[in-house]
Amino acid sequence: MSQTITYWVEDDGESAISEEEWADIDALQKRTNLRQYFHKGQLGFLRFTYEPRWPQLFADSALPESLSVTEMERHVEMLVDRGWRWEDLVRAKLAARVPGGLYGSECLLAGQSEVSDLRSDLRLVIRFLLKASVMAPRCVFHAAIDGPVRVPELLIQNGEVRHDPKAMADRLEDFRRRDDVDSAVDLLDAVDSGDYLSAPRGDAPTEG
Repeated sequence: MSQTITYWVEDDGESAISEEEWADIDALQKRTNLRQYFHKGQLGFLRFTYEPRWPQLFADSALPESLSVTEMERHVEMLVDRGWRWEDLVRAKLAARVPGGLYGSECLLAGQSEVSDLRSDLRLVIRFLLKASVMAPRCVFHAAIDGPVRVPELLIQNGEVRHDPKAMADRLEDFRRRDDVDSAVDLLDAVDSGDYLSAPRGDAPTEG
């Protein structure tokens, strides 16, 4: 079995991240994926996704206008398969950066990890987010955990974790409407135990 953790920083006018902060987070992500053992999956935080530099949208596009949309996509995919990096394609005016990963322009950063249902995998993801939040203290990191017990949205900032009170209330109200007492108890037990966290609240995450 697996569980999915979706994480993002909203472009809400309050959160902000510098190029240097993102570079530190991306380097931490790469080290974690390389050195830490996930039973399944890995970290997938993105500041940008990429797409072909459509001539219809970009006047400076180097893609031939004679190609169809499908042919343009295949052409760019072929270049990536041949070893071109996306940033090289951007510089060559063959691709464009789209901000916000999974959530388009609504997010500064976003990502998703499908990991095993073992607590150790979940803790690795949360531990990464704790460290990332210290690296970018002006950002509020959101995390939604969809696993054996779906924990309401977490809010992580500067190494501190709290639950989104509205998300928690909405989840419990949904259980109440369905008279699902067992799920409500499981949820409250999961939140109280904090088993999905890798460090006690208030502990400064250390590099490792």
